[in-house]
Amino acid sequence: MAAAPAPLFGGPVPPARRPAGVPRWLSVFATVSGAFVALFSFGLLTWLVVLLYGFWRRGWGNVLAAVYYLTVGVTFVVVIGGSETEEVSGPRGALILVWLVTWISGVPHVVLLNGRLLAWLRGLWRGRPYADRSRLRREYARYLLYQYPSARDDLRIGRPDLPRAYDDGGLVDVNSVPDHVIAGLPGLTRSQAQHVVADRRIRGPYTSMEELASRCLLPAAATDSLRELLIFLPPVSPPAPPSSTPGPPVTSVDPGRNAG
Repeated sequence: MAAAPAPLFGGPVPPARRPAGVPRWLSVFATVSGAFVALFSFGLLTWLVVLLYGFWRRGWGNVLAAVYYLTVGVTFVVVIGGSETEEVSGPRGALILVWLVTWISGVPHVVLLNGRLLAWLRGLWRGRPYADRSRLRREYARYLLYQYPSARDDLRIGRPDLPRAYDDGGLVDVNSVPDHVIAGLPGLTRSQAQHVVADRRIRGPYTSMEELASRCLLPAAATDSLRELLIFLPPVSPPAPPSSTPGPPVTSVDPGRNAG
């Protein structure tokens, strides 16, 4: 027999275990150390840092980059270091330029070997257009609610808990969604979400963000993240049960004492 699911706001929920990986402090230390090695070795040891990372992550692109760094470094030392004259000719000047570019570009290359930093930068690059699109969708959904109130039921705006095809940009109707949607709102702690759920159940729906913040004692940090997501629509009253139409009166027939 399957166990009953735990209540949403019951006892403490144990945190989910994350897969073991490189500790954050070790990742930062390796990135900083590798950047210093690439910088203060004048690019001559950049190949070693990139090669170790390429073998560790099995990134053959970094292995090829390490070969390039090593080739430039060895050529620079052999040609420039073995020259007996101080005159810079055309080929030697081009080699010095290639070495300088390789040295300067090697430092950010080593820094970007940190997967966490690279994922963060990619998130910034991809998240900004996505955030702009979501904001425009939310504005248009609010416009639909203002101009066409029937869009609330037709498109299910603000109801991420219901199946729907329309994308409203993540709007949430705080007066109608179930408790687990409120628990997942960004910027709310577990205790704050419990407060909102209990207050809504006891004191009724909200009419504005200011009322929600004052009734539930939400800090400004929480209200700022919720202001663009929440909408405050009056709750829909459940339909009244159909009234039964009275039928014709039923009369009992008494055959009488002497009948039959």
